[in-house]
Amino acid sequence: MITALALRSYSSRMPTIITEADFIQSIADALQHISYYHPLDYIHALADAYDKEQGPAAKDAIAQILTNSRMCAEGHRPICQDTGIVVVFLQVGMNVRWDTTLSVQELVNEGVRRAYLLPENVLRASIVADPAFSRRNTRDNTPAVVHVEMVPGDTVEVKLAAKGGGSENKSKFAMLDPSDSIVDWVMKTVPTMGAGWCPPGMLGIGIGGTAEKAMLMAKESLMEHIDMAQLKLRGPQNKIEELRIELCDKVNALGIGAQGLGGLSTVLDVKIFDNDGSAVVDGDITPDAAAVATGLDRVLEALPSLPVKVVNLGVSVPDDPGVREKINQLWKRGVVTVTVAGDRADAQLDPLLESFASFAGGENVAAVVFPAAYDEPQPGRPAGRGLPLAATTTLGGYPDSTEVTDFILQSTQIDLAVPTSGAPSYTLAGSSCSLREPSSRWAAAEVSGILAALASAYPTARPAQLVTRLLNTTDGRADVPTALTGAGTAQPYEALTRPLRIDRRGDYDQTVPVQTQQQAEAPVVQTDPLVSTREDMVWFGLVGGGVLVLALVLRPVLARRRPG
Repeated sequence: MITALALRSYSSRMPTIITEADFIQSIADALQHISYYHPLDYIHALADAYDKEQGPAAKDAIAQILTNSRMCAEGHRPICQDTGIVVVFLQVGMNVRWDTTLSVQELVNEGVRRAYLLPENVLRASIVADPAFSRRNTRDNTPAVVHVEMVPGDTVEVKLAAKGGGSENKSKFAMLDPSDSIVDWVMKTVPTMGAGWCPPGMLGIGIGGTAEKAMLMAKESLMEHIDMAQLKLRGPQNKIEELRIELCDKVNALGIGAQGLGGLSTVLDVKIFDNDGSAVVDGDITPDAAAVATGLDRVLEALPSLPVKVVNLGVSVPDDPGVREKINQLWKRGVVTVTVAGDRADAQLDPLLESFASFAGGENVAAVVFPAAYDEPQPGRPAGRGLPLAATTTLGGYPDSTEVTDFILQSTQIDLAVPTSGAPSYTLAGSSCSLREPSSRWAAAEVSGILAALASAYPTARPAQLVTRLLNTTDGRADVPTALTGAGTAQPYEALTRPLRIDRRGDYDQTVPVQTQQQAEAPVVQTDPLVSTREDMVWFGLVGGGVLVLALVLRPVLARRRPG
């Protein structure tokens, strides 16, 4: 599953414009990407299943899936010969403008066509026209199945999957009586599906609404991240989560196992969407702090094998002790967390920030926007400044008549700023878009990139040293931060190249010169011993040449005066 953010705008005065070329290329890039890359959450869950598996046949089957996954990722070849029917879920902001004459369905189909016919990695076309009679293959895997939802805002979010026939053809639907048990129905149905859906995988369940609504919710639930292990670790917080855990354990107890060969892992996760939306996390105005903590937990788990130096946390969440603790654990293990200082657009949508929807003098969201509001004193940070690193934006190339407070929230927790308006954003496939308006979300991403570059340039530096270098090379003063830009606007070149004396605690001593400045000496003029000889030769040459010219001129005159 790939989620692609095409463009975002943060003011109704300049609506987001989605161009035809950008949208089509985003669809094509995403489909190529998922054809040879498994999602990382699936790989982690499958690796855990391999470690726990006791049956030799099932363990070998899981090992083959993991080996195949790596080979496909390295060689950019399809994970499976069945490259699926494309299913797309679109959330289109109501303030978005489209720069195209095509319909959304036509735009998606063109993206599918480009992806499946890409010469470097041609994908199998499985879709037929006239399905009831001639069943003629369309040869480009179009048309796609497209679901469009209009939502508030000015973004376009694309979730897509290439749904293989093995799993799609095992889909089930039932109309249950109010007294019927959902668990009993699932336990009766799963054994009838056999192994054609290539377990271990995910079960998606939709509950409520009409027939088509329930099926749609079941399909969309499969776009969620696999997090069953994390859910069991923290414990269920509502009845839907309790049902998920119960179903996952009971289905795995059936013993179907990997590829139907028996074993402990038939499903890696069970997802449930119901008609009141209570199980839906994606798209909520206020992100789930527990989900953020779970994500940070995954980073902590990956540290022994992955050289992570920077975590970009581009969301704000309600105050949560779990998130605070994870950020501190990351810092102690050498990882800097960068987060958003707060955008005005969030204040206009988030009930927690509604009092800051419009700017007022003396504004300060330091105690409201989390995790930027956490103030955990750490070595290497200016007095009173804590973790994580809170980034905001300047106007950059935006019109001078606009105030930056139209876009960002003021906060005494801001650490530094970067320009975001007009900045380019590139995909792995090389396509690009330009950021239209300032946003601290994009600022957090930029600051994360600068810190990653610093970590690469100074591989032995500790997090405190990297942060101190970044904050003390801005165009402002780290010891006198402001509520608009913190220590000032980041200067990446200065941060990478300026010599600074920073101890291992991250303390920066400005009183000790790093290098002694010496007065430059004037260059010594070299004496040329032949200079006078050269001058004499030039004059002799000029005189001799002049005599020769005069002789040539007078020769005819002298010849006429000779006696006959």
